Amino acid sequence: MVDGPFALTVARCAAALGARSYHASMSDARWAARMAVLPWLVGRIVVLGALAVAHEIANRAHDSAMVVRVHQGLLGWDASWYEAIARGGYG
Repeated sequence: MVDGPFALTVARCAAALGARSYHASMSDARWAARMAVLPWLVGRIVVLGALAVAHEIANRAHDSAMVVRVHQGLLGWDASWYEAIARGGYG
């Protein structure tokens, strides 16, 4: 709680910004969480689907280096990318 000469200013700013009670803000937080869960799940499903497709393509290919990188998962690709940069630079 703000006391003193700034109390009225803080109250006016809060009212102008649409500040609401604790319960209203909690229901807003729940709504925001529900709105975020579906896109998060869809993103994870897309990534896992792409990884499954990459595994299938790698299994059919006969390039052993590619098969090893794909079977290491997402972090394996990332690690090989940075290893290539360390060995040969950005050029």
